[in-house]
Amino acid sequence: MPISSQPFRDLPIAKKLTLFCVIISLVSLIVAMIAIIFYDRYSFEDILKNELVVLASVISNRSSAAIVFDDSELAGNNLKSLSFQKAIVAACIYKFDDNEPESGITTRLASFPNNSVNCPTYTPTDTFLIDSVDNQYIELIQPIMLDNSIIGYLYLQSNTKNLQDRQTNHVYVMLIVSLFAVLIAFWLANIFARWISGPLLSLGLTAQSIAEEDDYSRRADKHHNDEVGRVVDSFNLMLDVIEREDADLRESEEKFRLISASSKVGIFQLDTQGNIVYANDELSQITGLSNNTIIEQNWLSVIHDDDRSVIENSWQSMLSNNQAININCRLQNGSIKWISGHVGLLTSNDAQVLGYLGTINDITEIKNAQVQLEQMAFYDTLTGLANRRLFRNRLEHVISNLKREGNSLGLILLDLDNFKNINDSLGHDSGDALLTLIAERLQECVRASDTVARLGGDEFAIILPGISSSLAASHVAEKIIDTLKRPIALNETEIRITASAGISMAPEDSNSAEELIKNADLALYRAKDQGRDNYQFFTSEMNTQLINHLQLIQDLRKALEAREFHLVYQPQIDIKQGQLIGFEALIRWQNSERGFVSPMDFIPAAEETGLIIPLGRWVISEACRQLRHMCDNGLVGDNVVMTVNLSVLQFQDDELISFIQSNLKEYQLKPGQFEIELTETVLMENLDDALIKLEALKALGILISIDDFGTGYSSLGYLKRLPVNIVKVDRSFVMDIPQDKDDMAITAAVIAMAHKLNYQVVAEGVETEEQLQFLESCQCDYGQGYYFSRPLPASDLEEFCNDFNLESIRNASAS
Repeated sequence: MPISSQPFRDLPIAKKLTLFCVIISLVSLIVAMIAIIFYDRYSFEDILKNELVVLASVISNRSSAAIVFDDSELAGNNLKSLSFQKAIVAACIYKFDDNEPESGITTRLASFPNNSVNCPTYTPTDTFLIDSVDNQYIELIQPIMLDNSIIGYLYLQSNTKNLQDRQTNHVYVMLIVSLFAVLIAFWLANIFARWISGPLLSLGLTAQSIAEEDDYSRRADKHHNDEVGRVVDSFNLMLDVIEREDADLRESEEKFRLISASSKVGIFQLDTQGNIVYANDELSQITGLSNNTIIEQNWLSVIHDDDRSVIENSWQSMLSNNQAININCRLQNGSIKWISGHVGLLTSNDAQVLGYLGTINDITEIKNAQVQLEQMAFYDTLTGLANRRLFRNRLEHVISNLKREGNSLGLILLDLDNFKNINDSLGHDSGDALLTLIAERLQECVRASDTVARLGGDEFAIILPGISSSLAASHVAEKIIDTLKRPIALNETEIRITASAGISMAPEDSNSAEELIKNADLALYRAKDQGRDNYQFFTSEMNTQLINHLQLIQDLRKALEAREFHLVYQPQIDIKQGQLIGFEALIRWQNSERGFVSPMDFIPAAEETGLIIPLGRWVISEACRQLRHMCDNGLVGDNVVMTVNLSVLQFQDDELISFIQSNLKEYQLKPGQFEIELTETVLMENLDDALIKLEALKALGILISIDDFGTGYSSLGYLKRLPVNIVKVDRSFVMDIPQDKDDMAITAAVIAMAHKLNYQVVAEGVETEEQLQFLESCQCDYGQGYYFSRPLPASDLEEFCNDFNLESIRNASAS
């Protein structure tokens, strides 16, 4: 084992001394053995090489005549003399052709021990070469000379078996000698070590006896006046001091026990390992455990499960840092009790920690009152989640820690999609029960250190302190959205609900609680704008978009008051008859500062603010007025229909039907001259309520069409339930005809399906003759698009109505 390792350091001194002596002897012997073995090997190897050189010289001298006369028999006889040399493995005699070494061409004249031996060929100089190969063989190439000229050469290969055998024998002899030497060294070292360590062992046994018997009156025996003797003197002097202090301590402890026994506060004492060694009667009253039980069992077992880890961490901190602590926790003794405690250090005069002294008070009544007040002030009464006030407090607290510790923070604002519809349809009691279940699911999706709060209504917030990254926050948001999608059984009704979420991060987005909430709210708005049932992260562009959006809403209000809106009308044509059958009224906004504002921009803003209701009513009135004007001037007959688009809020307006009726009556229009156009999304907001209102409209004779058919929830399952007259094929399917074969197939299928259900079909976005021809081949009823006319202002309607001729349009297109 290494000398620096713990096991070696823990060995008795006698064994250490013995081990040192043995190691030193062993290392010395090993070094000597290695030196002798290497010296012997190289000396004997030189002897072998010298003998091989002499042998080669003799053979080469005797073989020159055989080479000159090309006498292989003579050469072979010379080599046979090598049979007495057991170390020779192979030998060959080579002659140079024409006796010219420069040619490098050789012929083997003889070989040993047989002719099958294959010796390497060389072109030697006038010196021979000795080469050791892997310490197994020695090779020698000896030139054969005649009159100072090389006429051939001798190759010898000798093994080193004698060398290896000699070396092995030496190793065995040296190992035996070393073993005896080590045994003698061990015996001598053991005697020496016992002589040195004996007094120390005696001193140790005396100290152990004093510690076991707690008898400080005993003293150690002194054997010599050396260093160990002086240690014994110091040890006995120390015992004198300890004996006096022990007597003082016992007297002090007795006084302490008398005081603690009469105290109304729970008092306990611990040793340096944190074990309870004393507890007064009042502590037993508070904990409900006897003194013996408190001392014998692990005192942490009486702490409530929820508080145990926190108390244990504080406890370990006290033990490691030697600092007093204050604790507040609950006890688990049948009924839960709250306690407040303090633990301080017991130290010696030289500041050494001797143990710990603690006190405990029962504060259950105070804590219960405090919890009740906090529950009322900081928690939502319906769900038990943190309320808005506690949410703000915790958010600001986490942000302050974030600034100090450099951590990250994620804030998620969550809003349930279409909760109002569920609440209105099932009742507020069911809505409250649903919110409670949602709260439980949210808590299942987050960590114990996270905060889930209900801010009001169906709006929730989640604080994610110490979140590692925006990716981790996205995982939490995904988990929440997926969890809320699971069906909820409520009063024997299966409810499916989705949620939208906005996420802001600190410090990336802001270090202000107000800004983080605002940013998360902007991201939530974006999630709803993206179709709901998703989450979005806040981006800096959202602030700019918010400012622009707020300005747009402000301009929209002014535009409504200043009557900056106007309608344009796009004709709808009967493809089969080539006749004008109606117009679709489209709203336009021309602002003095913004210029033309796209309906894609201001319609969503109008829906968000509720301005869509007055704006939509104006559209209905203006469209009816324009149709009446065209009828009065003979531009169209009473079979021409005016189509108006309705948004979700307009369709949900309780006064919609009565308002349409009043306008039809005011402008003396038949119900069949007026058509409302709805998207599939509008209908699916609340299909049952939509069916009731659609039936009422159809009963009045008002026409109903579904816009952008095929891009939303289109299915025969719900389409056949709707009392509609017309479906419109979305322009996205028409615009790429005839280039896109898939669009052609979809369009043909929609037309065929609508006809099967006895609905008429309007194809939007017709722009070319090829598209019109394809729609004709599919028996499409009506068309609408730039092929027939762009949307026209009211001033251009008279010219269009007077000049419209489909045949002329087709001829112009063909030319």
